[in-house]
Amino acid sequence: MKYWQNLAKRRLPKMSHTACFLSPSAGTFGSRSSISGIHNASVCCSSGFQIKDERILHSRYKTIYDRIVRYPDGREISFDIEGNPRSNFRSVLAFPYDSKTRTVTFVREYHPGVNDVVTGVVAGFFDPVKHESIEAAIRAELNEEVHLKNGTLVSLMSFESNGLPRDKYSRDRFDLFLALDCEIDANPAQLDFEESIEIVRGVPLLEVPQLVTSGELNMSAAILCLLATRKIEELGL
Repeated sequence: MKYWQNLAKRRLPKMSHTACFLSPSAGTFGSRSSISGIHNASVCCSSGFQIKDERILHSRYKTIYDRIVRYPDGREISFDIEGNPRSNFRSVLAFPYDSKTRTVTFVREYHPGVNDVVTGVVAGFFDPVKHESIEAAIRAELNEEVHLKNGTLVSLMSFESNGLPRDKYSRDRFDLFLALDCEIDANPAQLDFEESIEIVRGVPLLEVPQLVTSGELNMSAAILCLLATRKIEELGL
């Protein structure tokens, strides 16, 4: 039986603690002021939609904004928008691939949203306090989550791209990378306190499309897998 067919049967031990982030909020709760990261409380996009106002409803691990938008026809609609201002609204994802064995490294990680252990890829937030660049952020996540170092990073986004939007109601964007021929680090950095991760090495590249269609991956991980496998084919690896 193939690796992806056994995923649903695998489970990590239950965690003995609950994550709780008490980071300073990115603004004042309930107050309407200038829009964080937008510089002007009345911002138009090229299609005529105008952000009239925005306030923070909740801020902990992520921040939830109440955003009021005026449509081109005059309607004003209030949306719940999420994002992580402490990461400058940037996240990084990596697809670690060993071209010698033609295998991929995945993770099995607890996802609190679905309250289950799910297969995924190396991922994390860009932290401007800790990371000098997006590349530094992805190398840090590779080391922490799957104990890898060095190797070659190949961006899977075009040069003109400003990152892949997380979804319709998010300010966050993803930077996607192929991580080629990294080395195992015998002394990796520690995981973040709230993370519970199992490293899964040696998954054949040929099984990745079936893993995507199995529904075992979240949306961002599935997109990364599709782009990475296409890039590997283009590079002849």
